Amino acid sequence: MYAAGFYSYSIFALIFWETRRSDFGVSMSHHVATVILIVLSYIFRYLFIQVFFFTSNLIAFIYFVYLSSLY
Repeated sequence: MYAAGFYSYSIFALIFWETRRSDFGVSMSHHVATVILIVLSYIFRYLFIQVFFFTSNLIAFIYFVYLSSLY
């Protein structure tokens, strides 16, 4: 549930607080898809899928932060 809360907050922050950048649509779709997948994995009780999404998002986030620092 922590991850779902974090990504829900990220959607709210992207809409109301963050400045709109060129990758706004991609970032927003990523957060919305992640929240949907996390909620569905809790509904259907798929622990493996929850761990997979959290791990893959963590790896992608580290990669994204590194590439953003180069831009």
